[in-house]
Amino acid sequence: MIDAAIFGGGPAATAAAIALARRGRRVALFTRRANPAFLVGETLPPAADSLLARLNANPYFDRCPKMESLGILSSWGCTEPEVQDFMLQPGGRGWHVDRKALNQALLDAAADSGARIEWIAGRARVSRAGAGEWLTGAGPARFLIDATGRASAYAFPGSPSHRVADMAISLVRHWRSGSGESTYSGWTLIEACEEGWCYSAPLPGGNIVASFQTGPDWPRTRPAGWDAAWSVLLTQLPETSRRLGGAQPVSDWRLFSTVSKTRSAFSGPGWFVAGDAANACDPLSGSGVVRALRDGMRVAWAVDCALDGDAAPAGAYDEMQRAEWRAYLTESRWYYSLESRWQEAPFWRTRAAES
Repeated sequence: MIDAAIFGGGPAATAAAIALARRGRRVALFTRRANPAFLVGETLPPAADSLLARLNANPYFDRCPKMESLGILSSWGCTEPEVQDFMLQPGGRGWHVDRKALNQALLDAAADSGARIEWIAGRARVSRAGAGEWLTGAGPARFLIDATGRASAYAFPGSPSHRVADMAISLVRHWRSGSGESTYSGWTLIEACEEGWCYSAPLPGGNIVASFQTGPDWPRTRPAGWDAAWSVLLTQLPETSRRLGGAQPVSDWRLFSTVSKTRSAFSGPGWFVAGDAANACDPLSGSGVVRALRDGMRVAWAVDCALDGDAAPAGAYDEMQRAEWRAYLTESRWYYSLESRWQEAPFWRTRAAES
């Protein structure tokens, strides 16, 4: 009998697997072999270091290709970028990482901690086998944890419904650094424009990731194609345009859903949801990996207690998730309200109405 069957391959899933396995629980982690060409979420703030240390995952993280992140330059509600220096925060440094390598490092840490890795080609098949037991491909399990990310790719029997707060998409591409990167090296850049906002950051190995966040209808209104649309956008994004001076694309454009959404519940009889499968936030929050690691440890605590017959932590876990969602909404509304230059543009008008 498995104590916990965990679904997902990102930081929330692996953190939960590490924490439970190190508590002596029998864990099966179901994840897909196929990975996307690249993953978004390459900048780790200083808070990530302490969470990795609590998981005893630092030796695995040390193997990852990475470079120090100095902080954030933000051209938001202003024309001159404002500076958020990570050296002024607890922990003192962040990291620009290869996200695929980070996921693999945490997966290795989970396996070495005693979690059983179950590779799956598609959607996992799970069913109820009466009260208190799930049937999985690795055998019966007492608890199920859905940590399949924003897509919530796994709908298990009795899974809670989604509540959407904001529909958005990100258009993402990787570039080979050019002459313009020397001015911004080590920094994450956030820059707003009439149609949305752009995020760019260096990657280990000399590349840059640039991501444009906008409304879901934007791609359909660009019949000339994304290259042409990007060229027009760069005329509205002077800092991003300077950063990408001389840069050459090294990937195709990728389109990601960045819908912000929560769940109607975060735990139930024999199940929990964690990470972006629980609360998926706007990438502007910059906290995705940190929240995922924290969620993984929290859900491991709740499951560990439930396995010993103590159901109270499950209720506490639910309330923590609700409180974090309320705090996220408050912070998101406040931050979007700081940008007042394009109040009548559809992207900004929508977010002003949500405020």
